[in-house]
Formats: sequence, structure tokens, C-alpha cells
Amino acid sequence: MYVPRYYRENDPETIDNFIHQNSFATLVSGTESDLVAVHIPIELSIDRDGSRWLQGHVARANKIWQSFHRDRDLLVIFNGAHAYISPRWYTSINVPTWSYMTVHIYGKPYIVEDSQQLYGMLKRMVERFEGESRVAAYRIEDLPDTVLNSQMARIVGFQIKVERIEASFKLNQNDDGQDQNTMIEELLKRGDDNSVAIAKAMARLQKGVKN
Repeated sequence: MYVPRYYRENDPETIDNFIHQNSFATLVSGTESDLVAVHIPIELSIDRDGSRWLQGHVARANKIWQSFHRDRDLLVIFNGAHAYISPRWYTSINVPTWSYMTVHIYGKPYIVEDSQQLYGMLKRMVERFEGESRVAAYRIEDLPDTVLNSQMARIVGFQIKVERIEASFKLNQNDDGQDQNTMIEELLKRGDDNSVAIAKAMARLQKGVKN
């Protein structure tokens, strides 16, 4: 990914938080003749030694997992908010642009063969998202064994050892402060979720607060 230096995000904590907040990702794999992709939730896990892993699963019927090889990188794309920036918001003549936040991660895949490891991955994912519920949470351990085993047989779990990270937070860092203030104001007035999120990210950046 092309990342101009003023948009490059290098802080591990900021990137980790971004991945956690935008965990519905695009996983891209290559075959000898084609590229294939799938859109799935992918979780970040950090070992005690600081090693980073991505964990997820796909339907066994989705043949993308058959393209996974330990000597070939996968690409995982985590996209955040994005918004159109009008040239009307600049004090000088300018052109339209787009602000966005995205993280690309490259690494080698490992198929999860152990059923207990796969169960643990699924349990942690369910607990995370059910934790946001205001009612009694769904628990994977409450499933009858026959249902659980049947469903687990229909998926393929994987881990990806994170080897390279490219993070681009294009938040108009190279623009004049007055222009940035106008952008924030106009994005907030526009009011949609993406525009508001970009405006807030720009404002935090101005204040030196990690996104």
C-alpha cells in the first residue's frame, strides 16, 4: 500500500485499537491463477512475547482456505471510517479528496487443526461480541454437543502470524490548521457516521491524542 509519510501510523497501540474497533475485515489470498477474498470478523491476539496473531475462521465450503500456504503471505485489510473532502472547505484553490483510515497486515497462515484450540477461538469471539448485549448473553458452552460438533465441522479455523503492518490514517495532516478546522466543522454538519468519525479523528490528531 502506498502511504505518504505524513499519513503513516506507526504506533502499535493505536494500530491494535484500530483493529479491535474495525474487526470485520477483508482477507485476500492468491492462487496460482487468481486472487480470492472473503469478508469475515478477524481478531487480534498478542502473545506474552509481543508476537501478534490474527485469528478467524471461514466456512469449510468456502474454498479460499485451500489456497493458504505457509510460504505465501495473506493480506488482511481493516477499514475504518472514510469521508469525501470538498475543495470548498479550503482557503486556497484545491481539488476534491477523500480522508480515510485503513490498516493492511501481511503474514503467513496456519490452519487450526486442534478442535480445542478452535473452540477457544470461537468462545473468545462470542464472548467479546455478546459482551455488548444488554440482555442475558448467548454462551457457546450452552450448545448441545451434537450441535456444537456439527457446526465446528463446517468451518476451518486459521491463524496468521503478523509479519508486516502498513497503516494509513489520511486525516489531512498536511493541510493548513484553518482548513482542518473548517473540514471538521463541515464533516460534523454533514452528520453521517463516517463523516463524524473522521471529524473526531482529525480533532483528536490536532490535540495530539492517539486515535
